[in-house]
Amino acid sequence: MRGWGNYFATGNAASKFNQVDSYVWMRLRKLVRIRKGRQLRAGEMARWTRHAFHEIGLHKLLGTKYDQGVRDLLRYYRENFPSLIGR
Repeated sequence: MRGWGNYFATGNAASKFNQVDSYVWMRLRKLVRIRKGRQLRAGEMARWTRHAFHEIGLHKLLGTKYDQGVRDLLRYYRENFPSLIGR
């Protein structure tokens, strides 16, 4: 996931990254539920939050990344034309 996220991170992919993160989290929760089967105790699934998966090593896809030229250009426009670009 890390390599895929880095490849597609140039541009505004934040909403799609959130969708992929949600899908992976739901599938991992389903896998835990299936693997536990009948031994699953009441309330045990509540501990498998997104945060819990990220703590044990699941890579979180982050939003937009820009190369240095685009960052400099955005900074220039934010400083000189604040009405054109929101903060």
